[in-house]
Parts: sequence; C-alpha cells; structure tokens
Amino acid sequence: MLEKRNYMTTLDAPEDMPEPIPLWSDGVKDNLPHWEEPEKLTERGSTYHNRKIEQVSIPGIYCLPASAQNNCRKAILVLPGGGYKHLAIDHEGFAVARFLNSIGVSAFVLKYRDPAPGEVFGTAPDAPLIDALRAMRLIRSWSDKYGYDADKIGVMGFSAGGHLCCCVSTMYDRFDDTELKDISARPDFSIPIYPVVSIIEKQIWASATTGKRLLGLDCTFEKKKYYSPECFVDSKTPPAFLIHAADDPGVSPFNSILYFQALLAAGVPAEMHIFQEGSHGFGMKVTADDKPVSYWIDLLANWLKTF
Repeated sequence: MLEKRNYMTTLDAPEDMPEPIPLWSDGVKDNLPHWEEPEKLTERGSTYHNRKIEQVSIPGIYCLPASAQNNCRKAILVLPGGGYKHLAIDHEGFAVARFLNSIGVSAFVLKYRDPAPGEVFGTAPDAPLIDALRAMRLIRSWSDKYGYDADKIGVMGFSAGGHLCCCVSTMYDRFDDTELKDISARPDFSIPIYPVVSIIEKQIWASATTGKRLLGLDCTFEKKKYYSPECFVDSKTPPAFLIHAADDPGVSPFNSILYFQALLAAGVPAEMHIFQEGSHGFGMKVTADDKPVSYWIDLLANWLKTF
C-alpha cells in the first residue's frame, strides 16, 4: 500500500490572504457584464478554513511560489470550484497551494469571474476561460522570476474548476491575447479533481446547476458542445491525472470516465483513480483521515514526478 506522508503541517490555509495580482493592469480585458455589488469573502461555518469568494469582477492571481530550498521547478495554476457561483478559496485553493509548495511546486490560485453576474445565468459564459487562459500565459511569462521551467506548467481544478481545467486543456487557443500573443496558454499537464466535464451528455454526466449557470437555462446543442471539453480532446491535449469518488452525489464520476476515455482514444497519457467513498467537494479536507480517498494527494505527488 502507498505510504502516506504527513503533509498536515503545511495544509492550513492562511488567515490573511495575500494580495492577488490583477490579470490586466486596467482590471479586465473585455466589456463582459460584471457584478455591480462589491466582492464578498464569506466564512462557511466550518472549523476547517472553508471561506468562499463571491461576486468577482476583477480577476487576479494569488502567487505562492516554491521556496528556493524546496523547488522542483514545476508550477500549477489552481482553479477552485464552487459551481460557477463562488470560489472555495481555502480547501480547493490556498490549502492546495500549501500542499504543492510542500512538494516543491509553485502554486498560483486564480480568482476568476463567474458566468452569471447578477444571478442572470449564462450572461458571461466566456469570462472564466478568458481569465484562466490569461493566467496560464502570465504564469509562463513569470518562469524566470519565480524559478520554474516554462515547459513544466500544469493546471488543476475542482468541480466547476475541474470543468474549467479541462476547458483550458482543450481550448487553450480559443481566445487571442494581444499583449501576450507569443506566449502559449497550453498546459503541460492537467489535474481535474471531481470535474464537471460534459454539458451535452445526459444528466448522469452533467451537473445541471453548473451547466445552467455557465450557459443559461435554455441554450442550443451547439452552444452546449462549445463548452463540453470532451468534444475537443486530440493528440495535443496535455496528459491528465483524474480523481473522483464513486459516491459523488453532485457530479457523477462518469464525467471523469468520459474525459479519460477521450484521452485514451486520442493517445494521450492519462491516469485516473475512482474511490469507492468520498462524496463531492472533499478537496484537502480529507487528507488527515485514514480513508482511501485521503491518499489522493500522495498519488498526485508520485504522478507529478514523471514531469
């Protein structure tokens, strides 16, 4: 059995969040609809750090680079989940970054816009992906500054952030960036964790709430396909490491299976672990337990050694 290492001294989320670096110097690149109300940070009533960020209008990156003493010269863009409604910034954001730092990986947590400002579903469906692709380009441009290799940069996402992770991995050339046009947004590897994947498949695969917030209550098949990343997997899609729980009540593991099958069909290296128990949204909250799902970070740490 895989030996479990003790990461818990590094997993506490910071009491005070670092200041994010804006993705654009003027706040945003586009004129997409945005929240009129100010951004909110809410404690979710847990003894474990479990804050959420809502109503993001100015996207930014929280930078947590690896130390000079413990640096494997890899970097990962972390995309917290929250159903495209909020960002689970601690157990799917900062705590993940602290774990990555503990194994020598620089981490960059993205505060991205949601697609339904003002709660009007599907108002700005392109906003999360535009933000994530900009972040990938910026992180690649910072490789010398923060001390990692420009060809060892991955993306990692949870739930709706997992959907965004798969979109970044398959739609990395969808939106131009005039300021960083010579820098690729393609990840070198991807880590979707209990991801929403398909918007076009039956509800056994797709998360109804996430899909509706992204695209609206009534949209065409073509629009759903446009944001179903399994439809765009090809030989250039980066290798992936997938984690899911068989008893996930919110996002069926068939999402991960569907993406895994598409990767194999395209000849892309992929590894997937589906645990019998774990439910949804476990993130870093399970890593102190002895249940099998708590070993997911150890499995990931071993997989990352291959890059």
